[in-house]
Amino acid sequence: MYSFNSERVTWQEAEVLCHNKGSYLAVVSELQEAAFIMQASQDYHDLWVGGHWNNDHWYWSHTGEVIRDVGGFPVWARNFTRSDHDCLNLYRGAKEQAVLFVDRQCNETHGFVCEEALNGEEGLVEELQFRGNIYHFTNMRMTWNDAYDVCANNDSMLPVVFDRETAIFLAEAGREYHDMWLGGHVEEGHWAWKPKNRRIPTTSGEHEFPEWVRASPRPDHDCLSLYRDTENKPMFLDRKCDEKQVIVCQKYNTILGEALETFEYADRHFTFLRRPEIWSDAVDICKLNGSFLPILTDETLTRFIAEKTDSVPEIWTDGHSRDSLWFWELTSEEVPMVPDEDGFPAWARDNPELDCLALDMTAVNNPVFSDVDCYQPRPFVCETGCVPLGHPKQGHWSRPECYTNVARHGEECELLCDQGAELWGRKRLTCGKNRWGNTFSSCIGTEHLGGHFVTRLNLTLNAVNDVSLRRTGLLFVLAKSSNMGQSNFNSVQEFTKSVAASVHLAPNLVSSGVITFGSSPKLAVPLSTSDICTFFELVDQITYEYDDGDNLDYNQVLELAKSVIDHTSLIQRTVIVLLVDGLSSSELGSIVSDMKALGTIFFTVGIGDVNGDVLEQIASTPMAAGLEEEEQPNFYYLSSFTAFGEMVNFLNETYLYSGNIDCCMRLQEQMLGTWSPPSCSQTHGVLNSTCSMTCREGFELVGDPSLTCTPRGWFGFMGKAHVPTCHSIVAVAHLMFDGLENELAQFEKVAILFLLDHSNSMTNDDFVKQTSFVKMMINRFLLSEDRVAGLITFNTHAAGIIPLNTSKTCSFLVSLEKVKFRGGGTNFEAALIAAEEEINKYDMNNQTIIFLMTDGRSQGNPRNVADRLKSKGNVIFTLGVGGYKRLQLEPISSIGRKNKKPNFFSVSDFQALQEAVSYINNSCMTLSQKLSGTWSPGECSTTPSEESDNCSILCDPGYGLFGSPKVTCTRTGWSQVTTACFAKADTISQLISNNIRDTIDSFDGVDALLFIVDQTDRLEKDSFTLIIEFIKAIITRFPLHDKHTAGLISNHKTGSDIDILINTKKTCSFLDKLSGVKFMRGSPSLGKALKLAKKIEGYDRENATLIILITDRQMIPSTTLNLARKLRSSNKKILVIAVDNRDARPHLLAISSDNNRTAQNLISLDSYDTLEAVTEFMMGHEHLLSWYADTGYLYPNCAEL
Repeated sequence: MYSFNSERVTWQEAEVLCHNKGSYLAVVSELQEAAFIMQASQDYHDLWVGGHWNNDHWYWSHTGEVIRDVGGFPVWARNFTRSDHDCLNLYRGAKEQAVLFVDRQCNETHGFVCEEALNGEEGLVEELQFRGNIYHFTNMRMTWNDAYDVCANNDSMLPVVFDRETAIFLAEAGREYHDMWLGGHVEEGHWAWKPKNRRIPTTSGEHEFPEWVRASPRPDHDCLSLYRDTENKPMFLDRKCDEKQVIVCQKYNTILGEALETFEYADRHFTFLRRPEIWSDAVDICKLNGSFLPILTDETLTRFIAEKTDSVPEIWTDGHSRDSLWFWELTSEEVPMVPDEDGFPAWARDNPELDCLALDMTAVNNPVFSDVDCYQPRPFVCETGCVPLGHPKQGHWSRPECYTNVARHGEECELLCDQGAELWGRKRLTCGKNRWGNTFSSCIGTEHLGGHFVTRLNLTLNAVNDVSLRRTGLLFVLAKSSNMGQSNFNSVQEFTKSVAASVHLAPNLVSSGVITFGSSPKLAVPLSTSDICTFFELVDQITYEYDDGDNLDYNQVLELAKSVIDHTSLIQRTVIVLLVDGLSSSELGSIVSDMKALGTIFFTVGIGDVNGDVLEQIASTPMAAGLEEEEQPNFYYLSSFTAFGEMVNFLNETYLYSGNIDCCMRLQEQMLGTWSPPSCSQTHGVLNSTCSMTCREGFELVGDPSLTCTPRGWFGFMGKAHVPTCHSIVAVAHLMFDGLENELAQFEKVAILFLLDHSNSMTNDDFVKQTSFVKMMINRFLLSEDRVAGLITFNTHAAGIIPLNTSKTCSFLVSLEKVKFRGGGTNFEAALIAAEEEINKYDMNNQTIIFLMTDGRSQGNPRNVADRLKSKGNVIFTLGVGGYKRLQLEPISSIGRKNKKPNFFSVSDFQALQEAVSYINNSCMTLSQKLSGTWSPGECSTTPSEESDNCSILCDPGYGLFGSPKVTCTRTGWSQVTTACFAKADTISQLISNNIRDTIDSFDGVDALLFIVDQTDRLEKDSFTLIIEFIKAIITRFPLHDKHTAGLISNHKTGSDIDILINTKKTCSFLDKLSGVKFMRGSPSLGKALKLAKKIEGYDRENATLIILITDRQMIPSTTLNLARKLRSSNKKILVIAVDNRDARPHLLAISSDNNRTAQNLISLDSYDTLEAVTEFMMGHEHLLSWYADTGYLYPNCAEL
């Protein structure tokens, strides 16, 4: 397609403008094309096109092709090129039909013509097949990287062209285009097919393949296109990767479309393809069809396949060579190179240069394994399996193979969701005759899960509802088990009301009811209820009660549900929502199938310990309601009531508070306060009704004191209500300090600015109580260079008393003692303006936390200055005492980072404030768990301590103590605030060296070191480099020889590989291979590396091995611990080097030793910086030379070798 542009621009500007549109200056390769352009551009006398002069010839700038005279075209206006006329113009001659090429100066201005994709909507143009491949031709233009991703996302790839016939096919099929992207790319200085990684020849003769447009590639032209020259001959052309070209995607034709030979063996299914393919293509063809090349671990199976395919001399197998060892590619199991006592497997030859394994049938009655050229095409057999499941979001598969490998018949993959995510679909998938089955699995957040539930439920109700006939019923069937408890049952009630609110109950449309069941089921809300407010009221009246010996009988409750539906008139069809938190006491009978046959549709919700298979069996699919052909059942699972509560909170916010509902839900009864009127906690509220909370004496109010019922739910004077609750003064203090700690934890540097009221509404004693409160806060949040504080007092006016740059706790407290009470009016605005000036004065670019305390009402309007302070990242806390005005304080407060509520707090009087000070002064904060040590008793790091409590710290091995080993809780906080454990790199270096030396000395005979580098998601490239340097230091300290060897396993995102064989005897050889270990973080599990360590062949298993595991993994499942236990023995030891993963310490102890109380074989490092320091000590100190001398081996200088 061509676009004509009348704007007069230079040639270079025209080229840029075309490029910005995803096109290029036109390439005019034949007379008819030139005539068409001029005929279509009657308004233009001449136009820029894409020709440019370079040295001694004209060429097309888009392709780099030389412009040659072919059959009298092109016709030039002059027979020579003028000096400095280096750009090409298409010129209309004297006659309209005359089209001439004219050389022009590039800075002249003319219109121009761009060439781009075909007319019509971008997308698929044609789908063609050639040699077992399907090619999707499009008219989309994009960069090479984008094109590669588009193809990959559609399970295909950019074309890989191995021969001239394929190139001719592509050129003819895409004849509308001058060129198209191919899958070639420059990798490490060489042209190669991606993802095949096969080299592309760059030199060829005239009749050889491939032919290149240019004799040598151009710099920064790293992507390959197929170019059609003026003679329609396909050629390879190097291009810049950010150019936009037409894309074609290639995928293998499904094997089911060919004439196939299929056979079965022991319930396993095979397909024989006689079409020869190279090994990697055979792997891909099988994989794209949910199959894999045969894995021949059984002699009987091998002979069976040989008999079925003996019409060809050889077929591919799944075997592949790595580091001189043979493995089955799919499972990473090693292929034995030595036959067993029955002579299996037999090998034909052993050529270390050939990396792929074929089954050779040429020997009579004796098929043999043969190592052959991977790029020599052969027929092949695919065994049916299940496609790889890929990487799930917010979760991981139980086995690494589930991510990337085709699964074999009977294999299982279990989806484990990350914390905060819930399972949608089946937890455990089994590869069977129907592949993975008709359902899927994913991990999603509780909000997403709740939204999905409500959306699907509403779609189902809309699909089955018919207004002209009868209404649809929505029947909730709710368990009330003894394990549930009152608070969790309250969440179930909220869930029921929120779902009903989302549905919009209405006469003649949808009515709803509720059945509850424990030991015995009963109808709690009639199914005919169609008024939403009445439904809310009836649901709120359901009481939580159960029998001590109760159980959940699904059959019994569904029998009642069927009876209720049968006896409710005017109900067309019913949707049942079954919610349970336990197992059924009886096997599921025919009741579900009977009800489904009558048109009932089921949704099931399981919480905690339920039988997911049973609930999935009960659940209907969307197809039952006539929706899209989605077969995922209406089954929803939540791992706990905590997760269920999070989902309910989302549903409440979305539907109970946001829908057009003529009532508000019943408010929860308060133990420490009373509602006025009492009906607020007894029934739902009607529009415009008001409810107020009054706390009992001695308790303080948190939240809005008065609520009004609106169509969007309960609202307070600040908007959507924070339902009021009553707390002890101690609880209020903790809420306030939690908010402050959350803010302080966000920033490395922070300032705290106190604004203290000293107006006439308080006494001098009251003011002293305020200063005592500030003193307590400073003792709790000690000052430093990174945490400074200041203080302003205010009445009608405000004044700075303690400078905001005060960084010493003692200096602040001394100044605080000198602050005097003065009296006067109250002006918050003046106080906040003074705060703004103080922040600007000391150039506080870091965050400032402003803490305003008052018992009065302001004379000014503080909102504007407060908003200005908050807009600059400052945070405002307010504390009202006694006669404060809430309407003035709460609006100027910031919203809490964690609870999303205003940082506004209140106490009834100054005496209550004094009680808070007394309590806080008699308790101390929980001690940090992030220290490289352990607090004793353990409660010191989990709960606040009281006055006179003592806590002691025991530092980890290799860490020294800074400060006192014992701290005491005093009235002003902990007696020592600087106690910490710090890394002593020299000591840790000595510990590691001694551990390795002592372990090696304890072994008899030959020994080996086996390093496992665990490349988790947390590992950064710089940290990986430090690990490699650390291993280098160990090998240098303990040089290798005939009786002391070493190897290395890399555990990475695609699995685990033996990067260095364990029988490596030369130090320099090991160090050379170590430099080639690749950074590939993202390993989902440690288990595969431990399995590989156990299965290593080619080395005497009886020999002693010290496995050195280096990891920062934080989560380690029990299956991995069991593998470690099996791996350890009298001559197999594991030394764990753990970095920045203290939370995983118990599991790491279990990996390193059977005794979880000893850390002898576990070295914990607090950071990779410490690992770097340890490495420097190991490389720089030579205190092990005496040990080297005892063994008779001294490490060599590799540089000299």
